[in-house]
Amino acid sequence: MKVFSIHDFLKSLQTIGAAVYSFNQHYSKLQIKRKDVCGDIYGYQIDNGVVMAIHDLEISQPLCFPSLSQEEYFKISFFIEGDFRMTNSVSGKSQEIQGGTCRGFFFRSKGINRVYPKKKKIVSVDLGIRLGLLKEVLKNLPSSKINLKMIQLIDSFQNISILGRIPPNVNKILTEILQNKESDFAQLLVIRAKVFELLAELMKLSDSFIWENNQSNFLSEKDLQKLFKAREYLEDNISNPPTLKELSKIVCLNEFKLKKGFKECFQSTVHNYLVDRRLCASCTLLKKSDCPISQIAYDIGYQCPSKFIHSFRKKFGVTPGQFRKQNGQLV
Repeated sequence: MKVFSIHDFLKSLQTIGAAVYSFNQHYSKLQIKRKDVCGDIYGYQIDNGVVMAIHDLEISQPLCFPSLSQEEYFKISFFIEGDFRMTNSVSGKSQEIQGGTCRGFFFRSKGINRVYPKKKKIVSVDLGIRLGLLKEVLKNLPSSKINLKMIQLIDSFQNISILGRIPPNVNKILTEILQNKESDFAQLLVIRAKVFELLAELMKLSDSFIWENNQSNFLSEKDLQKLFKAREYLEDNISNPPTLKELSKIVCLNEFKLKKGFKECFQSTVHNYLVDRRLCASCTLLKKSDCPISQIAYDIGYQCPSKFIHSFRKKFGVTPGQFRKQNGQLV
């Protein structure tokens, strides 16, 4: 059986022009210097049936690129940074992609992906898993609704696209992978371990974070764009967020679709999403400033510092003061 090789794939992409391929026994690297796209793509052969690629690119114009190979495989992409629209010639679907989201796709045949950038910078981690291997793993896991559905999808001839938000635990592993991307042999062993840790985490969390948007029968493509706009507006106004009714008017989406669609798309209610973003913002403030904890609570939108402390401890298992001490700041 032909090896499911990321190195061969990156080497073949030299033909796109102004690209230099290198291989140093641990990973392959494609350096691209074109007017429309520049940056690096790193390739790692994790196993015969598992590959990983890291994209660190700036794309200034619409870009076309092929899928990995003629192999049948499942690819899940974690977009750390980016804002663009992506289409695929196999599915015929268009998806809005932003930083913090992940996209899964069952490739049945070689297709052409097209990226239409809104912001230049795109950073992503891609995992490719041979379908035969994925099916074998799923069969040996404890039976669950999502595992059975995934096996059914593998056995079908459909190209199903899945979109969801990157869970915090997964994001932590991705950060550690990105920190070791230019690996010596010791770091490569760390990366391999982190990839298997990532796969294990995905199996545990699959019920809660994937969303089969092609199965949704009440959200249009325009509705999806409005949901992303709603999330972006919340991100920009976490200390003084709008009410659900106000947000509905801002993005021109009725409250029913906003509530149901937001939860289905981002695996969270609007309220819980705000709480999560506020607490994540507080972590940054606790690490980078010596402001009083009560002031940080007010800055991120809490009217009562004690409520902030309670929410923080519930999410992270420590109080804000303990978190600050652990991260080298003064109380």
